[in-house]
Amino acid sequence: MNKCVKCNIEVRDDSAVCPLCKRVLSRDSKLDGASRSVMYPQYRNTVKKLKFAKRITVYSAIVAELIMVLVSLKIGLEIKYAFLTAAALIFGCFSLIFCTSQNKSLQRKIVVELVVAQVLIIVIDTLFDFKEWSIHYGLPFVVLGVDIAMLVLMIVNYAVWIEYLYSIIWILLDSIVCLVLCFAFGDLFPLYPIIAVGVTAAFLGGLIVVGDKQAHSELHRRFHF
Repeated sequence: MNKCVKCNIEVRDDSAVCPLCKRVLSRDSKLDGASRSVMYPQYRNTVKKLKFAKRITVYSAIVAELIMVLVSLKIGLEIKYAFLTAAALIFGCFSLIFCTSQNKSLQRKIVVELVVAQVLIIVIDTLFDFKEWSIHYGLPFVVLGVDIAMLVLMIVNYAVWIEYLYSIIWILLDSIVCLVLCFAFGDLFPLYPIIAVGVTAAFLGGLIVVGDKQAHSELHRRFHF
């Protein structure tokens, strides 16, 4: 039986390194006897099952999209309508693969998914003659949804809430870009983009005020000012 002295876990398979910290495992002869009450779960089996689930999901999405394309051609629909299902399948597969990666923080995953979702919304809007609903409604409502998600995460992970400050800054910048896009297309008072910027800015300002020295230290650590 192998043991990681850093993580204080026992690994029941023949791994040479710890699956958590990658430290070389030490051999503990005491664990080879009858007393095996505390065992580390079979990490490799879990990873293999997760990878298998990812492959099955991606394969199923490809098959589903091919069927959608064939149906569209069969009934005479324009091929661009098949992109609606493709966009949903792509986003679903991306979310599954990206969110189950272990080298990314949860808040960073949410910000990346925010950008990916907004890009897909703009592409869909463009394919259907660009009615500008994406920049006036789609993008700002996605920003507001992410604001709510971040707030919930901060409440749940109250001990490390300050780590979410950096992500809120990126969300604010994203909402400002949405507002600028509306201005660029001639709308001088886009209601929902303005609300998205205002809510996110208030959210960030509240964190800085409540966080006080802790928030200022985090900003200094991130941006060196």
